[in-house]
Amino acid sequence: MIYGTVIVSAVIVAAPDDEPDLELVLLTLLTVAIVWIAHVFSEIVAGEHTVTNPPTPFAVVLRHAMEHGAGLLIAAVLPILCLLVGSLGGFTQSFAYYAALGVGVLSLAVLGWFVFAHRGNRWPIRLAGAAGTALLGAIVVALNGIIH
Repeated sequence: MIYGTVIVSAVIVAAPDDEPDLELVLLTLLTVAIVWIAHVFSEIVAGEHTVTNPPTPFAVVLRHAMEHGAGLLIAAVLPILCLLVGSLGGFTQSFAYYAALGVGVLSLAVLGWFVFAHRGNRWPIRLAGAAGTALLGAIVVALNGIIH
């Protein structure tokens, strides 16, 4: 999910202007789909699967690869929804653009919180992890914006 969030945010920031339209929605959807397919493919070809005799059935390997990459698709839902609502006139396009980026940074914060919670850390460390994850995501997005 972290990788998917950063990819979606990078696509949005790299857009020609900060006025999202259906073209940006489609570009983001296609980019996420292509990256997901590449992820599934690489997981099938080079993933660390248990070597068994007989070999692991392809359907099992495919299902594992698709499940492993599901976070990438899930991460795209809220930012794309923001862009879609903006492109359809639900809110201003400028608001949709910044909302999509903000949702990405907020998602990273939530993911950071849960990762540190999963590791058994207390709330101050969870909060620091959430802030650090969100900050790193914002920096990556900003750097991508500067480059493009």
